[in-house]
Amino acid sequence: MIIFQYLGFEKNSKLYIFISAILCGIAFMIKGFPAFGFFALTYLIICIYRKKVDILITPSFLISSLLAIIIPISWIISTDDPFVCLNTLFMQSLSRVSESKDAAKFVFHLIKYPLLNVKQTLPTSIVLIYLLIKKKISLDEKSRLIMLIFIINYTPYLLSAGSNGRYIIPIFPLLSVVSAGIIIKSDHIIQRSLYLLIIVSIIGRSLYGLYGLPAIEKRKGAPRDTAIKIVDIIDKEATIAFDCKRYKSICACIDIYTGKVLISPDTNKSWDYVISCSGRIYDNTRPAGSFFLNGDRIYLLRKDSAD
Repeated sequence: MIIFQYLGFEKNSKLYIFISAILCGIAFMIKGFPAFGFFALTYLIICIYRKKVDILITPSFLISSLLAIIIPISWIISTDDPFVCLNTLFMQSLSRVSESKDAAKFVFHLIKYPLLNVKQTLPTSIVLIYLLIKKKISLDEKSRLIMLIFIINYTPYLLSAGSNGRYIIPIFPLLSVVSAGIIIKSDHIIQRSLYLLIIVSIIGRSLYGLYGLPAIEKRKGAPRDTAIKIVDIIDKEATIAFDCKRYKSICACIDIYTGKVLISPDTNKSWDYVISCSGRIYDNTRPAGSFFLNGDRIYLLRKDSAD
């Protein structure tokens, strides 16, 4: 979305601007209300930087903005309860911000989050810091704008104490573009060293994925094995609710194995089974299975047919 916003202005292309609006509508269905905020912030900073604020009132921009809104609205009104859907999306976005009210947690997040991002982008981040500080390599005009767009979209996550590192992965491509512009100005030794580090990093991460993660899963009790046991018990056509936030991987595995999206037991009460580890008591249900995972009990409850 952001890349097409940038290209739409750089190339003066109405098509790219419309594509960015369509992607914004899709992004809303993935990220919720923040997608609109980033859509608006990106256009605003580009217009200010290029000194073309009047573009914000042009027909093409207004039509594209309307299109960005129509797409998620069409999806929301097709849900079982549009008001519950909107409220859930809004509260999820608000909960990330509300955690910043804790001053100690907020200050800790301001320190921890940038360090986490440096870790996420290793080994490139260390090389870039070295080039910017020691070699004083500067950004060209286009890279400065892209970096500014990145910073504007990054700032809400920095100021939100509830943000996780994975939340900013969608804007890493912007950082990659700027990084490439810096690295290409460096000498061949640094470039070759970086390529070697990247190759080593890819091999290391691949080995971790092949052997490290399975070992960790096995030590935790293998959520995938638990999911398979649950799938073997439930009726194939049954509707399944999930109330076990600590083990979302079970939910994901069951989704994959059954081809069904698991629902919240409160949002939609038409479920036949509920998977729970919260200790919550559900009326008109009976035990259908019990599983041990990483020191916790996972319960599979079946709704009585008479209900």
